[in-house]
Amino acid sequence: MQEEKEIVEEQPTNTNKEVVTEQTKEKIETEFKHIANDVKNSSVANSNVGELLKKLKPAIDAASNAFNTVAPHIQKGVIFCVDLYEKLPMDIIYAICGLILVLFGGCFALTLVAIEAFYNSGWETVRRNAEELYNELKDIWKKSREDDQVDANKDGIADVEQLDAKGLVTHKISFFFANCKDPKKLMDMISGIGNCFLAVLAVLKIDFAKVIALGNSIGEAMKKPANHLLVFPLQKVLPEKFHQWIEPGINYVCKMIAISIAMVIQRIISAVQSAIRGGLLFSRRTLKYLAEKGHIKFNEDESELDEIIGWSVALIGVYFQVINGFGLPFPMNLLLFPFSFFENFLVWMVAAGPAS
Repeated sequence: MQEEKEIVEEQPTNTNKEVVTEQTKEKIETEFKHIANDVKNSSVANSNVGELLKKLKPAIDAASNAFNTVAPHIQKGVIFCVDLYEKLPMDIIYAICGLILVLFGGCFALTLVAIEAFYNSGWETVRRNAEELYNELKDIWKKSREDDQVDANKDGIADVEQLDAKGLVTHKISFFFANCKDPKKLMDMISGIGNCFLAVLAVLKIDFAKVIALGNSIGEAMKKPANHLLVFPLQKVLPEKFHQWIEPGINYVCKMIAISIAMVIQRIISAVQSAIRGGLLFSRRTLKYLAEKGHIKFNEDESELDEIIGWSVALIGVYFQVINGFGLPFPMNLLLFPFSFFENFLVWMVAAGPAS
């Protein structure tokens, strides 16, 4: 009887073990199914990325070809400017810069502010980092061009031309990491340049905020008389269902007009300031160069000739900028296109960039 009881007592225990084992098997199978689905979805995602890269390959190839076409000309232009910078006397270079400020300084208001902020926020450090970064990237670029000609399988076609877009991107990224001499130094250089750029951007945002504050002040002063003059006539013209939009619309238009006026005022101030600074820079450096060559006798501390010439040139420069609408006439718009592009880039960064 005891043996029968023991058998009866053991049966539920064995049944429970079998139930637990079955549950464990079901959990394992479920987990494996989840893993398989994850792998499948990952493969699909990777295939989608590959398909996207294949579709973008013509655009990537066109951009690469355009860069390969333009890059040598840019390099030649940079080399020409460097050679000109090394051959010309520094006084003449400063005089030329001063003349550009006199005639076109109002077109590059943000650029001038950025240059001053850049110079005061660690120019020497950034210059050193930029030179080292340029040399590093130049060496990697040279090796990359050599890599484009490699034909390891000897089939007459360069290996990179046989890669799809995804493979080419992967290959070039791997090539960059493999040929970078000092990654830590490279990251420090990029970080230094980035920190300086953020400092410049902060200064520009403060300068831009002053213009917006001036515009808001002018706009607030314009709202009351504008509403007094325009609300009643607009109520007569517009349907009644639009009347609730009249006053907010007038206020918004006043604000936009006021900000435009503030920006024009700031542009005029920048033009006058750059003309005065450029005129004095032009006169003093030119007279100094002529004195060093023995053509004239000039002492900056004793003579007032530099002030007379500088202020006269500044007045001519302000008049020239005003009659040209603070724009760049042909062919200076082509010669100074890089500066115009940089000015527009700064305007976009200040207006649409992240808040500092």
